[in-house]
Amino acid sequence: MEPTKDARLVNMMVEEITLGANNKKYFVKSRPGLESSYSLTAGEAREIFYWEYAGSPYIIAVVGNLVYANASLVGTLTTTTGPLELQNMSLV
Repeated sequence: MEPTKDARLVNMMVEEITLGANNKKYFVKSRPGLESSYSLTAGEAREIFYWEYAGSPYIIAVVGNLVYANASLVGTLTTTTGPLELQNMSLV
């Protein structure tokens, strides 16, 4: 590693713990990595939501006015911009 360059931590975070006046310790914690699940069409990403139904996982994503479930187009909205809020609903 070159001393003039910053260190790079991948899937890690540094936490500073203050133990008293002029007494600090630094801890490096490992975090799980992320991986790509699906690729969607280009556009404004408006919402993403993880939902489990009947034991099956679903990633619901809204890009522009298109609604996807696990990368399959499942619907369209009348608006193409602006924030959305998806909520988990219980089907009884």
